[in-house]
Order: sequence, then C-alpha cells, then structure tokens
Amino acid sequence: EMVSESSLLYQNHPNWCLHVPGRAKQIGRYQLVLDLSRADVRDYLFDQLSALLESANIEYLKWDMNRPLTEVFSQRARDTSTSGNVWQAETSHRFVLGVYELQARVMSAFPHVLLENCASGGGRFDMGMLYYSPQIWCSDNTDALTRMRIQYGTSLAYPARCIGAHVSCVPNHITGNYTRARTRAYMAMCGTFGFELDVALATPKEVELFNHDSQIYRALAPIIRQGDLYRLWNPFKVNFLSWMYVSRDQTDAVVFAFSMGSEHWSNVVPRLILHGLNPSYEYVVSEPTPNNL
Repeated sequence: EMVSESSLLYQNHPNWCLHVPGRAKQIGRYQLVLDLSRADVRDYLFDQLSALLESANIEYLKWDMNRPLTEVFSQRARDTSTSGNVWQAETSHRFVLGVYELQARVMSAFPHVLLENCASGGGRFDMGMLYYSPQIWCSDNTDALTRMRIQYGTSLAYPARCIGAHVSCVPNHITGNYTRARTRAYMAMCGTFGFELDVALATPKEVELFNHDSQIYRALAPIIRQGDLYRLWNPFKVNFLSWMYVSRDQTDAVVFAFSMGSEHWSNVVPRLILHGLNPSYEYVVSEPTPNNL
C-alpha cells in the first residue's frame, strides 16, 4: 500500500499517492501511501501481485501496513470527472473498501495462499480484515513478557487461532530483553505459533528445541484453536498471567502459567484455580517440557 519517491511507479504516476496538491508531502518510513480508493491503482497492484505469486511456489503472503494514512486527499477527482467534494469526503472510507476489494481479488485468484494481515498498532486487527485473512500479526513487539498483556487484551475479542504470535530471538529487537526459550515458545503457542528469527544462525541445540516445541504445539493446537478460553490470572492486575483452553467435550485442557518478572515462585503467587472442567471427570495432569524448578 506504500510507494517510495525514488521508485519508477511514483515517477510514472505521482498522482497515485495520497497528498494535497501544492503542499509538501509527508514522508513516513521513506514512503508515501498509495491511493487505494482508485480502481486504476488497485488494478496495477493486482497485476503486480499476480505476477509475483505466479512466479514461484509461494504459499504465504504477509500484507504489511507500516505507516499511517496522512493527507488523505485523492487526485482521482482531478484525473476524472468525479465530483471532487463528495469524493474527498469519502476517501478514507473508500480507501479501506479498496483494500478489501484488492485482497478479495488476490485470495479469489490464489486460494492456496495463506494471507496474514498486519495489526498496524492494533488499528487493523478487526473483523473486516479477518474476512480476507485467517490471521493477523498481533504486534511487532515480540518480547514474550510484553506480549502477555498484548495477547491478553487481544484475546478479549479474538480467538487464539487468528492472533499472529512467533518465537523471536534474544535479545529482543524491540525491548532488548532476554527471555527464557520456554517462555517465548509457550507465549507463541497462545497464538498462531511460528518462528521470527534466522534459523540458519541457530545452534544444533536450539534447532532441537525448536523441533521439540513444534511437536508440542501440533499436539496442543486442536485444543488451543478450537477450545474454550478461561482467563485465570489477569496480567493487568497481578504480576502473573494464566489462562487455559478446554476442549468442547471437556475431555482435554491446556493450562499456561507465566511469571512476569517475579524472581521466584512462592506463596505470594495467587492460587491457580482451574475452570471449565467437568467435575465428574478424573483428569491426568502432565507437563510437556518439565520446568527445572
């Protein structure tokens, strides 16, 4: 949705970006915003995306949104016979409808491609975008400790299966924090689970751990993705996070419990009371990767 001033696209079509004529254009991340309220811009982007997706065995498409819409003024009225005032009043709305239309065309033409949308600071994590993509990147902040509050808040409206969450490297590129590997893995399992790091730089021990975590997630995914969520510890009220997913038939459950910085577990930890289980069932408790405590 963005364009660089140094690109051939901008040089050939300077009016294809949102801007107010006669005023300086506001650059963000060295980019301007393409005017997706225009059908000709959408047609061009669809042709470019189609050529790219047909060029190789591409099965995943990340749709980013890295700068806000500013100077939301369309040149379409000047380039066509459209009534200017009416069109300008609707540009913001038509822009979003244009994004929807373009994504619908891409997914109809390439139904085998997994489309993941961008949260853009949470501003685009909504039901409209989820209509076209089954998952949305939750936040560029992949620090597991920070993600505890981010994913808790997101879970109030959306299921885990659409919350983009990855195991990232340490130190974290946003916060600089070092977080235990098991914490990073378990936090990612409370979302779509993936890896946000250069696997080529991983040690053999780390690769073995990644494989182990992936196998655990595959076993737990049906419960996490399809089960009912119960929030046990609220990270906005205590320095801990815990929630559990219970299968619809109540035969299986997965419980996650995190410490958000406490140096040790002790009797100051709130009592963990499980919910959603069948009182007439007898459950067997196990831990996929036993803690070292």
